[in-house]
Amino acid sequence: MDSSKIIKSINQIYDELNIIPHLRMHMFRAAAIGEIIAENWSTKSFAIHKDDIIAALLLHDIGNIAKFNFDEPLFWHGHDSEYIEYWKGIKRETIEKYGTQSDYAITAKMAEGLGISERAIFLISNMGFTKIDSMMQSDDFDLKICTYADQRVGPLSVVSISERLEDLRRRYGKENGWKDESGLRLERQIFENVSITPLTITESAVQKYIHRYMDQKSGSAGKITGLR
Repeated sequence: MDSSKIIKSINQIYDELNIIPHLRMHMFRAAAIGEIIAENWSTKSFAIHKDDIIAALLLHDIGNIAKFNFDEPLFWHGHDSEYIEYWKGIKRETIEKYGTQSDYAITAKMAEGLGISERAIFLISNMGFTKIDSMMQSDDFDLKICTYADQRVGPLSVVSISERLEDLRRRYGKENGWKDESGLRLERQIFENVSITPLTITESAVQKYIHRYMDQKSGSAGKITGLR
C-alpha cells in the first residue's frame, strides 16, 4: 500500500488495529505538523516526500499500547476512561499476537503487516529523538521532519521543543538523552528550508488537518472508543 492510500484509509487502519483514541490524536497531531512543514518547504537543495512523511507519522506509534500504563492519571486526559477494561484486553491481545518485545518492534511488525512502502517503514523505524545527533549529519530531511514533528506533540496539544523535553524529563527522569540543544539544532536546520517559523505551528494551526484526517471513513472501533 503506497503512502497516499495509507493517508486516505487511516481511520479504517486504526479501527482494524484497535488504536486507542488518544494515541490516534497524538499521531494526527504529528502528521499535521509534518504536513504543514512539507507544504511550506522552500528549498530545492533537499528533496522531501510529503506523503511518506505524513504516512509514517500517522503510523509511527501504532504499537505503543503494548507499553501503556492504564493507571497513569494523565493517560486518559478526557478520552473515555470508562473503557479501561476494554483497552487492557486490547493490550493483552496485541502482546499475544506480536510478542513481548519492545513497542518499537511491535510497531514495525504492525506496519509491515499493512504492506506499506519500504520508505515509510524506514522512516518509522529510524525516527526518534535519541537519534538526533547522528541524524544531523544526514541529508534525509524526511527523517528529520518526522522526528521533529513527533517531538512537538505533548500529551494534550502541540507544544514547543523545550516544553516537550521538559515534559519528558518530568515524566521519565533526566537521564534519557533528551537535550534541548539537540532538539533546537534540529529545529533550526529544518526551518532554514521552510518559509514559516516554528512559532507558526500551534495547536490551532493543526486542527484543520486533524479534522481532515478524522473525516476519512471510520468503522466501528472509532465509535466504540468515543473518538468523534
